[in-house]
Amino acid sequence: MGENIALDLPYPKIEKTIPFFLTAEEYNRIIEHFGKNADSLAGLRNLVMVLMLGMLGLCGPRSITELV
Repeated sequence: MGENIALDLPYPKIEKTIPFFLTAEEYNRIIEHFGKNADSLAGLRNLVMVLMLGMLGLCGPRSITELV
């Protein structure tokens, strides 16, 4: 094998963006939506996933007590 010609290829620059966070009102509307649809096992699963994401802080830089 010869030299690796891929080493000289230019890599595209990926633009950095500011993360977008939900407001407390938006998050509460999402919880209400999934809560209304939690009458099946799949609906309950989806509600639990949304709640877990919120509790992990993935919905914004606020405490969960402010959101619920």
